[in-house]
Amino acid sequence: MDVPVAHHAEDVRRLARESTRRPGLAALDACVSVCRACPRLVAWREQVATEKRRSFADEVTVAVGFYPAVPWEKMSPSWGNYAGKAAMIHASEEDGTSQAEGVQVAVKGIEAAGGDVEVFDYPGSKHAFFNDQRPEVHDAEHSARAWGRTIELLKRRL
Repeated sequence: MDVPVAHHAEDVRRLARESTRRPGLAALDACVSVCRACPRLVAWREQVATEKRRSFADEVTVAVGFYPAVPWEKMSPSWGNYAGKAAMIHASEEDGTSQAEGVQVAVKGIEAAGGDVEVFDYPGSKHAFFNDQRPEVHDAEHSARAWGRTIELLKRRL
């Protein structure tokens, strides 16, 4: 994908007007990720890409993860800030379900910190089953179920 880079405010406005020629979240994400029109935001974006930040850790009370078969040892997360908070994990079968090592590390860490965690498996699902922009893996039934569960958690906890 050839991604245009905005260097000035007028570039941003022009790209916004032209966005209908590059539809989709992937195109928008690509444009945002290379935008250089606002030096302050560019500096912040580049800083948080390389440094761990806890800017809003105390304000977050609920977290929802989709198919997080992540090698947590590379990220060295601190689960301690989950005390009194809630998490929900939607695990795909392709990623190893709720039994995947990355999911188990997250569950044990959150529970040890005093957080609540719910984990749901989606039989037969592929990684990214919730992504309706990827028809080769999207599963509408599983997506609807995961979304309903997520909304219910948010209603209960927020």
